[in-house]
Amino acid sequence: MIRQGIEHYLSVPFQLPRDPKAWEETKNLMLTILKKNTTECKRNWKREEIYE
Repeated sequence: MIRQGIEHYLSVPFQLPRDPKAWEETKNLMLTILKKNTTECKRNWKREEIYE
């Protein structure tokens, strides 16, 4: 009986509830990041500083 319960549980695909507003906000954030100029995101450290 336990084995049947486990097999049934594993056979049903698990899906999280979808929140369209959250997906839209995430999409807008990704688009904003992609539109940024790479010079705006220039690092302010040197490789040698990492090893200090």
